[in-house]
Amino acid sequence: MRQGMVLLAWLAMTTFASAQFAVEKYLDDQAFVVARIRPQKVEMNKAIAFLTKAKVIPQAEGFAIGLMAGTIKASIDRNAEEIFIVYSMSMVSSGEFLPVVIFPTKDAEQQDKLEEMLKKLPMQEAFKTKRIEGALLAGAPGALERASKMAGKPRVDLNAAKLVWGDHAVQVAVIPTPDQKRSLKELVPPLQKPLDGHSSQELASGVEWLSMSMDPFPPRVKFVIRAVDSPVVDKCMAFLKDVMKLAPLALAETDKEMAEPAGKLAQMLGNGLKKEGNDIVLSLDDPQPILDLFLAGVTKVRGAAQGMQSQNNMKQILLAFHNLHSAYGTFPAQAITAKDGKPLLSWRVTILPYVEQEELYKKFKLNEPWDSENNKPLVQSMPKLFSPEGEKLEPGMTTYLVPSGKDTMFPAGPKGLDISKIFDGTSNTMALIQVPANRAVIWTKPDDWEADPKVSFEALMKGFDKKMVIGFADGHIQTIKLPVKEATLRGLITPNGEEVIKLD
Repeated sequence: MRQGMVLLAWLAMTTFASAQFAVEKYLDDQAFVVARIRPQKVEMNKAIAFLTKAKVIPQAEGFAIGLMAGTIKASIDRNAEEIFIVYSMSMVSSGEFLPVVIFPTKDAEQQDKLEEMLKKLPMQEAFKTKRIEGALLAGAPGALERASKMAGKPRVDLNAAKLVWGDHAVQVAVIPTPDQKRSLKELVPPLQKPLDGHSSQELASGVEWLSMSMDPFPPRVKFVIRAVDSPVVDKCMAFLKDVMKLAPLALAETDKEMAEPAGKLAQMLGNGLKKEGNDIVLSLDDPQPILDLFLAGVTKVRGAAQGMQSQNNMKQILLAFHNLHSAYGTFPAQAITAKDGKPLLSWRVTILPYVEQEELYKKFKLNEPWDSENNKPLVQSMPKLFSPEGEKLEPGMTTYLVPSGKDTMFPAGPKGLDISKIFDGTSNTMALIQVPANRAVIWTKPDDWEADPKVSFEALMKGFDKKMVIGFADGHIQTIKLPVKEATLRGLITPNGEEVIKLD
């Protein structure tokens, strides 16, 4: 019985030892970053499904991206159970800045497959390969030669960092060399208010190494900071808690939309800090705060991109106004009218030849209303120029309108305004506006933003929330933060009101 237990224990130890690749064999004493990646634990399909659902990746492209990524990942999974990435100061001093990538291998056939796989990856020309017993190395030639000749000196610091790695897909150890620690202590600048109560030199010199292990998706993280002694741990803990309290407050001053999710994440991180001997340990097993912050950032970036696209659309429309003015001596009238003055079609139809839509323009019967038997089907042919990016609108609807009515650039009548009649200056006169989605109009219909003096200020502002995006008669676009004074808005609308306008 006892012999059986000993045998089982020996087998277990042998299995564990064989599963642990001795990356230390390929490290010199200048290596300060060692990362381990286990491709099979990376949930690629779940990540793409999440990004598609969150509309980071268009749904139409999600399947294709998932298929391509799945194919690449399947190839990596088949040929590499784990991947090590090593960076050393000796690479920097030799002028070879690429890391050494180490693939543990079982035989020559696996090395063949890995080399074939590497040839298909980006930057494959920069990476050379070297075969050694039990591994395939990839990197710059000099670094590969040094790594293959390492004597395998023990790295007590690395072994300690590896012991605290969690069971995650990505594991990283950052172990500053003695020279790096000295340089960091000498070069680190003093902390500024409100963190000047902490000593940056004490913090820099008191840290021995850092370890991180994480799953990319769903995002779960474990950080460990090893300090030289217990007092340094206390100082690091106090510093980190202050940073987590102050970061969301500082962010709120510049970006209120990001401050809330950042604050929730910082609070969770602060609550998760633990002291274990000479270690500061932070485990984040709930991925939601990270996902919330990520989505807030994506929404902000997407909104900025959509806003830029929308402004480009508006600039093209204003340019068409000026090109039409050059041809006919006036800006477009608010509507194409019948002989009796009845509005038939929008100015958006008038400018079609000036936005590369001559063929569409020729399909309209200009003496018939927008909803005539001939013209109504053309509603579905709205140029993309009139469709703001990111807006959920019915087909044929637009939010690009002009201010129309008495004392605007687009009064009623068959003739447009001459630029010489804009006495307030083209840079101070509104010629175009993007209205909220709930005020969208059919693009061919002579329907716009009624802005003559009889319209109440409340009616003008209906649906607007935080901003107004306005195109001016000189062609520039400006976003005005709300609320705005009525006198200011009325002054922008009128081309010859002689108002003194001040915008923030």
